[in-house]
Parts: sequence; structure tokens; C-alpha cells
Amino acid sequence: MKNLLFFCFATTVLLVACSQQNKQQGKQQTALKDLKGLESETFGKGTVDSKLALRLLERYENYATAFPEDSTNAIDCFLKGGEVATAIKDGKRAEKLWLAALQKYPNHAKASKAMFMLAFCYENTLFDQVNAAKYYNAFLQKYPTDKLALSAQASLQNLGKSPDELVKEFEAKAK
Repeated sequence: MKNLLFFCFATTVLLVACSQQNKQQGKQQTALKDLKGLESETFGKGTVDSKLALRLLERYENYATAFPEDSTNAIDCFLKGGEVATAIKDGKRAEKLWLAALQKYPNHAKASKAMFMLAFCYENTLFDQVNAAKYYNAFLQKYPTDKLALSAQASLQNLGKSPDELVKEFEAKAK
């Protein structure tokens, strides 16, 4: 009798646990589907609708917060969010999203992109040359063979130069 009671109790616990896991997976799949739909709506017309972009940013942040164990989709939400924030000229929000990607997923395969984009944001959106140099250098130290390494080196070499200075250097090299 004790064995039967234990078996019934264990089975009930297992069923409840599986049910909870299925509910969580269902919420996750629904959230991903909603993100894809909102992405299509936001970018589908060839231009970025800033009101929809703000909603999309909020959804990216919500997904990454709600499902941090889904590292691939969560880091994608941070990366895409950074790109959307840059597109609507919200450099501070882009910075926040790329920093979050680096802090929460420092060893993920896409962390290199997050670090490069953070440096790029500091350079071209926030006009913070000190932090741009800091993150380009950190990128080159941590990812010296990454496909973006040459771009990071070039950005460092040209950091702080005016367009006129760059043209003069290019012309001098061409001679």
C-alpha cells in the first residue's frame, strides 16, 4: 500500500512538473512568434516605423528578461534591439542592450558582435571616443581572429579623424 501511495504521489509530481514546463515552452513559443510578426510589421515597408520600433524594443527586452535560459534567442533580442535602437537614433538604449548582451552572455558565440557593435555605437552614435577606443581594444584583445577584427583595427586607426583628414590620408596613400 505504501508503494502504491508513493507511486501515485511521484506520478502526480511528475505530471505537474511536465505541465508547468509545457506552459513555459508555450509562452516562449508564443513570444517568439509575436516577435517575428512585429519585426515583419516594423520593417516590412522598407522604412522603420518608429512607434512600432519602440514596441519591438520593449518586446525584445521582455523576451530576454523572461527567458534568459534561451541564450541564443535572448542574445539575438539584445543584438537586434541594439540595431533597432540605433536605427531610431536612441544610442543610449542601444548601448544598454549591447552591454546587457555582453554581461549576461560573455562566452556566447555572438558576444564578439555585441562588443564590436558597442564600440561602433560609442564611436558613431554617442560620439564617445574614449569608450569607443576602450571597446575596440577589448574586442581586438579578446577576438583577434574574428571577422570584424580588421574593421575594429581600422576604426581605431581612424578614431577622432575628420572626414577631411581621412580623405587627405587616402589621397596620400593613392599617390
